[in-house]
Amino acid sequence: MAELEGLDLPQSVRDLVLRHQQNIADLVGRLHELGLDDISIEAAVDPLIASYRSQLVEAMKALGFSNA
Repeated sequence: MAELEGLDLPQSVRDLVLRHQQNIADLVGRLHELGLDDISIEAAVDPLIASYRSQLVEAMKALGFSNA
């Protein structure tokens, strides 16, 4: 992931970001293949994004990023 290249992040955080990015991309692709419309896809992806946000914030806090 090019966006992470210049950042000094532990591998665990990089892995978290990459895993969630792949999961979201896979889900969106599968839902498109099933013929779901964009609104339905967004509703299906929202819980995954919320989970990702929570896990990323916790990981950043554990690393001492107080603004997370």
